Formats: sequence, C-alpha cells, structure tokens
Amino acid sequence: MKRTIAAVSLIVILGTTLFAAAQETTVPDASCLGGFTSQINGEYVDIFCFTAVPTATATGTSVPATVTATSTATHTPTATNTAVPPTATPTITMTYLPTVMNTVTSTQTPTATGTPLPPTATNTAVPPTVTNTPIPATGIGVIGDSGSDPYRPLNRGGADSFAWTEIVRDWRGINFGPSDSYIAAASGNTTAYIDDQIAVLADPIQAGHIWRVVEFIGANDLYQLCNTHYSTTAYNNLRNTMLTNFRNGFIDLINLGMPGNSIYVVTQAERNALQSCSNYVQYNQLVAELNAGLTAQSNQYGFNLIDVSLAFTELSGYIINGNGDIRVNGHTVYNQYCNLPTCLFVSDGHSNTALNGITVNALFANALGIVHLSDSEIAQAAGLE
Repeated sequence: MKRTIAAVSLIVILGTTLFAAAQETTVPDASCLGGFTSQINGEYVDIFCFTAVPTATATGTSVPATVTATSTATHTPTATNTAVPPTATPTITMTYLPTVMNTVTSTQTPTATGTPLPPTATNTAVPPTVTNTPIPATGIGVIGDSGSDPYRPLNRGGADSFAWTEIVRDWRGINFGPSDSYIAAASGNTTAYIDDQIAVLADPIQAGHIWRVVEFIGANDLYQLCNTHYSTTAYNNLRNTMLTNFRNGFIDLINLGMPGNSIYVVTQAERNALQSCSNYVQYNQLVAELNAGLTAQSNQYGFNLIDVSLAFTELSGYIINGNGDIRVNGHTVYNQYCNLPTCLFVSDGHSNTALNGITVNALFANALGIVHLSDSEIAQAAGLE
C-alpha cells in the first residue's frame, strides 16, 4: 500500500510541474521563276529574281538599209537594234528587287518553314519552370508552465538537471525552433496565459514551421485549492474559467491553421494528503470535472488528450522500496530534494532529470513520434553515467 502511495505521490508532483543565333536558309519562291528568298528565322526578308532580257531576232531575208527595226524589251528602256547576224545570242541580266515580299510578321517564338531551326534559335529565352517541393514542418510548439520551461537557462537544479523538453531536444533531436523559441511555456503561468503563449507561436505556425503543439498546463491554477477549501461559487468559477481558457486556446490554434489532431493536451493530475494537500478531496473532484470537460472539448475540436495517469504506471516499474526510491539502469535515485543526479527532485521541488526521462516515455514519446528512451539513455542524460 505504501509503495502505491509513494508512486502516486511522485507522479502527481510530476504532473504538477511538467510540461523557380539566327540561322539563314533559302527556299524556292513562286513570285519569280528561278528566284529564291532569303529567310532568317522564318521571316522572308529579300527576294532575288533572274530575268531574261531578249534582243531582236534575225530573219532569213535581207532587210533594206533604210528600215530600222525597233524591239522593246520587257522591264528595260526602248532599244534600237541594227542588223544582227543570225548567230547573235540574247543577253541575260540580273535584276535585284529590293522590295520585301511575302513578309511574315515575326512573333516571339517564330515557326521556321523549310529547314528546321535549332531549338535555341528563339528571339526571347524562356526560363525553365522550377517546381519547389515543400519541406515538411518539423517544429514542435509547447504551451505550459515551469515543468516544460527549459531548466538550464533558469539555472534550475544542478548542471545535470533538465526539463523534459531539453531531454527530447538533446536525445531525440526534437526541433523547438531557433533558441527553443517554440517553447512558449513559462514558469508560473496558468491557463490564463494560454492565449499569450499561442501569440508567441502564431508566426511560426502560420509560416508552416510548427506541425504539432503540446499543452501541459493547469497545475498553477489549482495550487491554492490544494490547501484551501473553496466555496461553491469559487469552485465553479475556477472550473469554468480553466475550461474557457482551454477552449479559447484550441479555437485560436485552429484559426491559425493548426489542425485539431496536431494538438496534444495533458490532462490534470490528482493529488493526495501525502503531498501536503489537505483539501485533496475537493481538489480531486475538480480535477475529475476538468478532465471530463477536456474530454468533451476534445470530441468537439478533435485534439488529442494525453492521460497523465500513464505516468503512474511508467513510474511504478522503477520503484524499489516503500520510500519511493527508484533504480534506473542500476543506479539508485532517491525520493529526495537536492540538485544532484541521485535525487528524484531538484531543491525547488521540480522533477529532476531521471524522473523527467521516465515522463518523456510515459507522456510524450508517442505524441512526438520518437523512440522511447532506454534506461541507459535516461541514466546518461541525468548524469548518472
């Protein structure tokens, strides 16, 4: 019985604090016999014609000397001919006609007739179409409190004390953005800060850099209830306010483009008398109502719930005695508060690395799609090896 209570005690505290040259050719021309057309890039630019210019033809009878035979040649000035012996041959002249004929208007991509042009002989180069393959988003956004806020920048615990976010980043390469900027979780925050934390994630979500969001928050809302009995009005106000804060957060994330099934929310954890929680009956009653409300919202908005009680089961497999001490890969970690690797909690009460490593496997490994940490890796991360 004491072993079970110890396991519950440890894990509840955990649940309270985690989380783009032209070519010239010639073609026959019908406008003049024997002519040809100069063609550049499919455009007719000049016509050359060979035209015969005939002279007078001699006859078989003699011609009186006083008679002058005049013959007019086509396309030439009038000529007066004298008697020509029968053996005379006609003179051929070449006439150059510079007039452009049969001109085809050039387009940006002219079509050549006759000899095909090389594919590069175009007037305007057309750049190739580049198809960009989008890179899938790998970033993870985190909404939460001190349980998810990285320890090292805060000097929380000892040199080997790390939050679960730091463990999955360092040991599984989870991308929390430049300088962990996708971890919006902040120590001391309650559910009233969910919208503020979402505002931090808005730009990377809309830019497509974040593909999942994990929410692990609510312990600070419930803190005072642990030892203070609330009136019915105060009790109902706390429950309704927390559920409203959660609902508004889900709506904001979805409006930013985050699919509901890419949001993961850790449920609230119960506490007991051994955790200095004298009002644990009322406390646990509210936790049950909050989790029922989160289940209803999950059904409505399609986000995923992570049952915090999974951590109870995970931790129980490590407990070695009634004091709540655990053993990880042959190393004993004591149910005590100190900043050494061998303490389950750091001096300020937050979970130390070994406990956070176990929590990663229980709550976050499946949500993040990572391989579970081995006991050896947990021990190494905690500075035990």
